[in-house]
Amino acid sequence: MDRAFLWLDPDSTTGEGEVSLTFAMTTTLPLHPAAPAAVGFVRQLSTHGYSPALHTGTTTISYAALAARVADSASRWGQVNGGRRLVLIELTPDVDAIVDHLGALLAGHAVIVAAPGRSGQIVDVHDPDSVGGHRDGRWSVTHRRIEAAHELHPDLALLLSTSGSTGSPKLVRLSHAAVDANTDDIVSGLGIRASDVAATTLPLHYCYGLSVLHSHLAAGASIVLTDRSLVDDHLWALLESEGVTSLSTVPHSFDLIAASGHRLADLSTLRQVAQAGGGLGADRARALAEQGRRDGWELRVMYGQTEACARMAIASGADVLTHPHCSGRAVGSGAFEVLVDGRPAQVGEVGDLVFHGDNVMLGYAESPADLARGRTVPALATGDLGRLDADGRVEIVGRRSGFLKIAGLRIDTGAIERALSNAGLASWVGGSDEHVDVLVSSAGSVERNRDLEADGLSIASAASGLPAHRIHVAVTDDGLPRTDAGKIDRKAAQQVHEGLLESDNGAPTTTLDHLVDIYRTCLGRPDADVTDTFVGLHGDSLSYVEVAVHLEEAIGTLPADWPSRTLIELASLAEDDPVAAHSGRSRWACLDTTVVLRALAITAIVAGHTKVATLLGGAHILLAVGGFNFARFAGALPTARERTRAVAATIAKIAVPTAIWVGVVGLLAGTYSVGNLFLVNWITGPATWTSHWRLWFIEALVWILVAVTGFLALPRVHKWYAAAPFAVAATVASVGLLARLDVFDLTSPPGRGTAPAVLWLFAVGWSAALARQAWQRLLLVAIVAVGLPGFMGNSVREWTIAAGILVLIWLPNLPVPRVVVPALGVLASSSLYIYLTHFQVYRLTSMPLVNLALSFGLGIATWLVVSRVSTALGGRRARRSPAAYAMNVETKPQNPIREGHR
Repeated sequence: MDRAFLWLDPDSTTGEGEVSLTFAMTTTLPLHPAAPAAVGFVRQLSTHGYSPALHTGTTTISYAALAARVADSASRWGQVNGGRRLVLIELTPDVDAIVDHLGALLAGHAVIVAAPGRSGQIVDVHDPDSVGGHRDGRWSVTHRRIEAAHELHPDLALLLSTSGSTGSPKLVRLSHAAVDANTDDIVSGLGIRASDVAATTLPLHYCYGLSVLHSHLAAGASIVLTDRSLVDDHLWALLESEGVTSLSTVPHSFDLIAASGHRLADLSTLRQVAQAGGGLGADRARALAEQGRRDGWELRVMYGQTEACARMAIASGADVLTHPHCSGRAVGSGAFEVLVDGRPAQVGEVGDLVFHGDNVMLGYAESPADLARGRTVPALATGDLGRLDADGRVEIVGRRSGFLKIAGLRIDTGAIERALSNAGLASWVGGSDEHVDVLVSSAGSVERNRDLEADGLSIASAASGLPAHRIHVAVTDDGLPRTDAGKIDRKAAQQVHEGLLESDNGAPTTTLDHLVDIYRTCLGRPDADVTDTFVGLHGDSLSYVEVAVHLEEAIGTLPADWPSRTLIELASLAEDDPVAAHSGRSRWACLDTTVVLRALAITAIVAGHTKVATLLGGAHILLAVGGFNFARFAGALPTARERTRAVAATIAKIAVPTAIWVGVVGLLAGTYSVGNLFLVNWITGPATWTSHWRLWFIEALVWILVAVTGFLALPRVHKWYAAAPFAVAATVASVGLLARLDVFDLTSPPGRGTAPAVLWLFAVGWSAALARQAWQRLLLVAIVAVGLPGFMGNSVREWTIAAGILVLIWLPNLPVPRVVVPALGVLASSSLYIYLTHFQVYRLTSMPLVNLALSFGLGIATWLVVSRVSTALGGRRARRSPAAYAMNVETKPQNPIREGHR
């Protein structure tokens, strides 16, 4: 395969300060016959034969093919005058980058692995001979000189930045022996098999992510190459289709999984979940381990540092269950030692944690001169405080660097962070010898509407024993800055803290601020912040449309999984130049099918009632749409309690305005009854179709929501739904079909509008949202084919309903002219209120078009009033005191996206 090589010849200049560039294809540097030893597992790639090595989603590359490509790459790298080269690879999860990374190792060069686009400081300081990375969307290698410029120690194999996410030029020097030892230890410690399939769910420039690549290649396992996020539906489909057995995670990964609406149980082939990159906390580790035991996979907790080539300890699944506070036992032949004032600690005594092992680094490289040095670090002083139990398990209890000396007191910043976390506050704590600095994120609090600054000050003071004037607290509306590994970026957090204290008004308005305002306004949640998701805020079908339309206008075309993405992630999708982005958009927009169907259905309903046009069946389509949105929002919440609260809130948004409207209209016009007021006319109402039956759709939707939510709250059903959501929804649809066929009398108009009679339509929509495979969608088509004929006594109406439901089942989005998006958004958002109110004006005049306009106008106006009142009430509910919070903190429900920040 051709590669692009760019040569820079510093001796050939074309003018002052200029360097001539020569571009050549497949240029080969001569391979010196006396190449030094390469990393072991790279030499052994061909021994795995034709087993699959790399999956790209469209292509599978065998080990034999990979070995051949790596050998070819090694010959391309070559050696000049017997000298080894210093090679920098901006490593990404694609075949070309991985092949050249492995080829450079095979050729015996010293390889720096860096983050894509963030290697500038490393290049400036260490002056690599060659740089590989993506340029203009294409992988290429730039040879900055022909002859190697550096003296490299014979043992030096790999160099990793101490801060991969920021490209710190301080590098960890790792030997061939260290890489080989840790790779073998990980394969053995995790029991990686040749039949395993892993995925690049962590950045490859991150030492943990790189070790996943190396260890699975060493074991002859397969690796799925992807850069998709854990909140991306396409990633989950890829993991399932490729049969992933091993998933590598950091603590933040579980927050993303919870926010995505997916579950680890969705991966039918999953057998192991490995976690490192920070502590989970004992309670969370045990809960995940128990979940894994129920679902058939094992949680393995690990502890490591870049300075030890990634991992130093691994805990078995059994140990996580029985000792969730520990991080496992030392890998391979490694060993931990705990020192207290220089002496070995007793069992259980806390002290400085030191690691001994073959995988310990040679030392650091802060300049090119360090590259020639041999071992300067005999044992790794981890900087962590820990203890060992009698069986050799290690427990991390804090950081040695996390201590301050203020007013004669030794202050543990880690202890302050844990105290804030226990109170539901995500925080960074730092400081100096004068004061403690605390940065609190409103994104991390369980009850974010309170005075976070006062609470943070109170908690930090109690945890540290310092007076309030020694503690500087700042509150950020954004989430805490994090590295690619999901850890708090402490340097960036300090800068944010300093900026907030220096600024009176905070940062200027940004796209992110605008998105936060959209959530606060449209959802009536003045407490919404940047790490919230639509699902996490219990958004529902009533608010979905308005939010989606506003977001689309703010950032452009929305991804399908936007309800499960945080506002930070959504803001990152916005164009740098909003004006240019807007003007460059297509004349067509791709709208969520439920939005289009709601707008068209309510239009058909009102047009039919006003005699402008006759197209019946809109209300029945809306029931299916209601089921679809139930699955997407309330049904996606992880606990029965959260689901019940979300549905109760939705019902209140429907029932309260309906009761007020019915009460007023009933008093003035006598159109409705007490049964309508309490939404029970379908039980108490007349046997023939009268004005009392006009609101059948609202009554049916409310009582179906009550029944379905109660059903899912049953412990056995809840467990079943967690394991097989489509099976539960499809079962309800099938049972509901019995009511349509024989059990209830469906011949009279009231029969078509009772909750039991139309439950099956709601359940078909519910099932459609959960269908992931063609056979599941075909099953729903069969249910529709059985249930609709003869249901309405009007074939045209039945075909209309069928068309709407089939579109819902098969098409997630529909193209519409962008110019009509605002109108569709308003109609869809206000559809409930148009339906509720139009009966009072739909025959007010003798002119159908005037009646149509009056119907839409009254409904939209009512929706606007209700929305503004809800927002105002939400703001009042937000004002709670810290004392009230403290009394109820243990019973507060947690937003899954925020749980890991606390």
